[in-house]
Amino acid sequence: MAHDLPTPNREGLIPAEVLAAVPGCESGLPPLAVHVLMGGGHNDVRRVETSVGKFVVRRRLPPVTRAGSDAALELGCHRLAARSGLAPRVVAAASDGTWMVMDFVAGNPWQERDLSCAAGVRVLGERLALVHALPVAARMPPLDAAGIARQQLQAINSNNVPTTIQREADELAQRTNQLATMLQGREVPACINHGDLQVANLIGNPPLLIDWEYAQVAAPTYDIACLLTYYPQLRSWQSELLAAAGLSRPADLELLGLQAQLFACLNRLWALANGLASVVSDGINAG
Repeated sequence: MAHDLPTPNREGLIPAEVLAAVPGCESGLPPLAVHVLMGGGHNDVRRVETSVGKFVVRRRLPPVTRAGSDAALELGCHRLAARSGLAPRVVAAASDGTWMVMDFVAGNPWQERDLSCAAGVRVLGERLALVHALPVAARMPPLDAAGIARQQLQAINSNNVPTTIQREADELAQRTNQLATMLQGREVPACINHGDLQVANLIGNPPLLIDWEYAQVAAPTYDIACLLTYYPQLRSWQSELLAAAGLSRPADLELLGLQAQLFACLNRLWALANGLASVVSDGINAG
């Protein structure tokens, strides 16, 4: 919800049936104001102000379900987190997750400097421990890393990219398959992971987690792998982060080593599929 850019509300910007689900806009009542919020390019996100309060309308743009991003899983994980006070309350939503209305969170988003101090690392680890303790519904599918890599590879190859990019993508997909196979043999209870722990998705202190678009059901070290991929400087705080998240066993550290490689591969494939070849690859062991 960073980069709040006020813009006039255009007619038809938010579909009428979605706007009607916003408290204060029932029966066709217009909102007092609408502001554009950051949506990552794959979503339309608006802050809607009414006589009742401030809310966020989040709509997935086509294609609704994408590689590693399932609309129904996002909604289910967000709702579970919200019920435990870990995410904004969901006011209303489409049954298939194509859109949702939630409370607006007025706190400040985190900054990278919050990941470079003992207090920030501790509170984030403790928050993740609560996320990973959320109940997993039977209908929630487990992480399919090989499937995600396959879909990303198809998208990359359909974009007529240079041979060097195709070669890199092929190697990344192969390595992802290897890592996924290695991880399958480990009996680790799967749990809900946020899956996209950018600092902009952490609001307030202790943080509420927003934007569950890339939520996954996987071992709890998956979220730690995400953080280490996005913010390599956190490696100097890795022990403290793992301890705060309740992941201090030697087996957790070994699992994290594999998942850090896996997440780095998937993150690089995502960048290539979205035309971001200049994004620096980090932490990928092709051996």
